[in-house]
Amino acid sequence: MDRDFPYSVEAEEGVLGCLLLDWMQAEPEKVTKVMVGLQPRHFAREKNAWVYGACQSLHKDGWPIDQVTVAHELAKRERLEPMGGVAYLSHLLTIATVPLHLEYYARIIMDTYNQRCKYTREYDERNTKPV
Repeated sequence: MDRDFPYSVEAEEGVLGCLLLDWMQAEPEKVTKVMVGLQPRHFAREKNAWVYGACQSLHKDGWPIDQVTVAHELAKRERLEPMGGVAYLSHLLTIATVPLHLEYYARIIMDTYNQRCKYTREYDERNTKPV
C-alpha cells in the first residue's frame, strides 16, 4: 500500500477485533450502527474487507460474530487461507479494544475512505485531460 495513500490499519483492525469479541451481547446498538453504515469497500486492506464482509453477513443472518463463525464464513467463501487464516483472526483478537471505541474506529475508516476517493478523483482528473 502506498505510504501516501490515506488509510488506518489500526482502525481497521480495531473494528474487526471488537467485532470478533462478540460485542453484540454488550453493545448491540453500536454494533448495529456500525454494520449499517460501514461497508467492506470502505476498508483499504482487502483482507480486512473480507473479514468485515463475513462479519456483516453473519450479523445480517442473526449469527454470533466470533473467531469460529467468521473463520467458517471465510472458509465457505474460500478466503480464509488467502487472508492469513485463523492466525490472522487470532491477531485481531489480541489487539481488540473495548467496544466504546468501535464507532470512533469506524469513523476513522470512513474518513480515510473519503480521502482515498478524493485522492483518486483528483488523480483521475489530472491524468485524463485531453491532449
